[in-house]
Amino acid sequence: MRISKKILACVLAAIMAFAMMPFTAFAVDAGASDIQAALNAGGNITLTEDLSSNISVPSGVSVVLDLNNHTVSASITNNGTLTIKNGTVVKNGFYFPDMGYGTFAIMNNGVLTLENITCTGTVVNKSTVATPSMTINSGTYHGDFLAVASLSGSTTEINGGTFTGQGFVEAFSGSTIVFNDGYISSVLAYGNGGSLVVNGGYVNTIKAENDGDTPASVKVNGGSFNTTYYDSDVKKFVDSSLNAVDNGDGTYSVVPAVTYVAKVGSTYYETLEDAIAAAQEGETIKFISDIDMSESYGDEAQHRIDISGVTIDLDGYKLTTSSRWCILFEGTNGTIKNGTLEALNNSAQANYQYGVYVWGGDDANGNPDPAQKATITLDNLTVNYGIHLYNSDVTIKDCTVTGSAKYYAIWADCESTAIVESGNFSTTANHVIGAAKYYDLYRGHIRVNGGNFTAPSGKKAVVPTASGNTGGNADTVKFYGGTVKYANGSVCEVNALNLGVNCTQNMETGVVSQQEFNDGANITVAETISQNFYLDEDYYGEDAVVTFYYNHNSDASEEASFATDTQALSDLPALDNPESAYDGARMLQVIQAPAQSTEPIVINVYANADDAANHPENVIRTIEYSVYTYCSTIIESSSETKLVELAKSTLDYAAAAQNYFNYNTTDMATKDNGGYYGEVASVDFDGVAGITSRPTVISGVSVVVKSDLEINFQTKTPISVTGASIETTDGASRFGASVLEEMNGDYYVINVKGIEPANMDNTITVETSWGTLEFTANSIMKLMSKSKDDKMVTLAKAMYLYGQAANTYFES
Repeated sequence: MRISKKILACVLAAIMAFAMMPFTAFAVDAGASDIQAALNAGGNITLTEDLSSNISVPSGVSVVLDLNNHTVSASITNNGTLTIKNGTVVKNGFYFPDMGYGTFAIMNNGVLTLENITCTGTVVNKSTVATPSMTINSGTYHGDFLAVASLSGSTTEINGGTFTGQGFVEAFSGSTIVFNDGYISSVLAYGNGGSLVVNGGYVNTIKAENDGDTPASVKVNGGSFNTTYYDSDVKKFVDSSLNAVDNGDGTYSVVPAVTYVAKVGSTYYETLEDAIAAAQEGETIKFISDIDMSESYGDEAQHRIDISGVTIDLDGYKLTTSSRWCILFEGTNGTIKNGTLEALNNSAQANYQYGVYVWGGDDANGNPDPAQKATITLDNLTVNYGIHLYNSDVTIKDCTVTGSAKYYAIWADCESTAIVESGNFSTTANHVIGAAKYYDLYRGHIRVNGGNFTAPSGKKAVVPTASGNTGGNADTVKFYGGTVKYANGSVCEVNALNLGVNCTQNMETGVVSQQEFNDGANITVAETISQNFYLDEDYYGEDAVVTFYYNHNSDASEEASFATDTQALSDLPALDNPESAYDGARMLQVIQAPAQSTEPIVINVYANADDAANHPENVIRTIEYSVYTYCSTIIESSSETKLVELAKSTLDYAAAAQNYFNYNTTDMATKDNGGYYGEVASVDFDGVAGITSRPTVISGVSVVVKSDLEINFQTKTPISVTGASIETTDGASRFGASVLEEMNGDYYVINVKGIEPANMDNTITVETSWGTLEFTANSIMKLMSKSKDDKMVTLAKAMYLYGQAANTYFES
């Protein structure tokens, strides 16, 4: 991408409306000084700083303690109901009262749940007077001696997490540990009734030691184990109704001895359909053996299997079906991957000899119903007899597909679209791919982005257009990539009708490629702050249409609202800048709030409005972009020091906004740096002057950032603005001041807008009916820095540095 100094300008990250005023929280924010009082009261608590003092939850109190990525280096005693999540608990010296050794992190006398915790001490579940319970759902645990210890009649359930290093998980006398999922280096059941149950996950070694009259108890119902230790440490704990399966990677899995063909998580199923019925959205059905369904249904049974929202992972195994209308895969957002889909040879059947059917439903009149359209991904599969689609959208990746003598490797039937990304496609005696048309109403579409296509002698890659209203519809099959040859290695020419927009085929290699376009992208702060995309109208054509998907919600404190806008390319303004490489190109501007800087913008360009509305597979070009990726490119590759500092300060500003609003903090704008790029914490406002003068009736001020900085002064007294001016470093065409028509509650608001970042240190003068208001934007930042809200202070400092970087950049 081309990075231009004058066009990058302020890299403002395309800023749009968010208010800098505090918001009401739904949880109590607590630091070291007030955490115990908050715990005593119960409810949701968010930690605002690291904690080194011991804390406890009283009996009968329910607490959700969000460490908020902070660290606790103290003992936590729980006598109530406590959930701890999202942070680090470190060891606190030698404190293991029952054993006299080890490190101590958490004592639990009540009900304790741990989620997303990093613990470098021992998690202790013990009580001498009760039967406490603890659940660990996720996290990383590493004790110097023990990672998790269950003591004195307690019960610990582990549903996830990693327990590594020297850390053991031990069930001591009279306690129980149930391990359902996760990774554990070693598990020990220890004397006098210590009990261990393993249902799933991975355990390296298991041991049972007796230290009393009652032996330790170990029961293995499932899970995976290190092959080296299976016979010596695990096998003796496995019931005879279970089998050990060698996974071929140095591990064994314990499975039921009855014949199971697939599993979901740690649960096994005797039939594929049972597994699919049990799977919840987002889960994976994994084969554990070949599955033969060829005799389950007749050749024309049309048995439908809905795989909506789930993944079928064949895991290298094979699914065998009969060859005609046996199983129709349907549903939305499903995936089939990693194995072989084989149909039996049934050449006696007159029609539809395909190995895979992806099917969407019909309406009451027997026509394809858009509401029932299937959306499936086929990934890393070997398929004989080809793929048949009906009323479905299918993505095909890394598949090896062979058609029959009569039918194709891919056939897109009524209202279907196949997008071929990669793989190998061939037939024994026919054209390789084709799409249907029925009375010009219901058509199939195929877009080829990549892959190798091999046609038999005398045939073509695409079935030719048939005469009449039924048959092959070659004009809806388009190659934008891929390699097309005959079986003897010579090039098989793709008809011009089947080449995508501005695509050609190399007749020496058979490779189809798209011509180069002269597009560009950047962020500017000249006269309009936005993300700018420059689109080559000559390349796309005068009828081209642009769709762009982005976060429409301009208030970064609210939930994200992604949606798609559509605009004709010819309606976009043309760039009029002879010095630009994109002079004359159409310019698309997309505005985002700073806290949205890591969120994607996806732009698709189509040849016409019909393709944009009805045929997404015909996209000519897709552009994926974000403020974060643009600024990161500058930081990584630019040699202009001031430009790099401007990009860094932009990401710092964006991250401060994310932190302030607690918005999208799982994808921070400074994620590559770990913290802030600049010295945000050490900003000193001593050299920044305060407000020089203000009418006495003004009683408050707040900050709003849209495409530029806005400052709102509040008064309960009616007031008018008679004039306004600003000293400028670069650009002031958007500057202005006025009294807003609508009051903010009881307040009249003087709105000073269009303060560009480079001008934040420059004097602003507003003449009002109550006197002169004179200030700089940085004087308002100085006021914000005195807030008791640490996040607001950080935001003010980041905004200040951001303006300083912009000013330095433009002065150069």
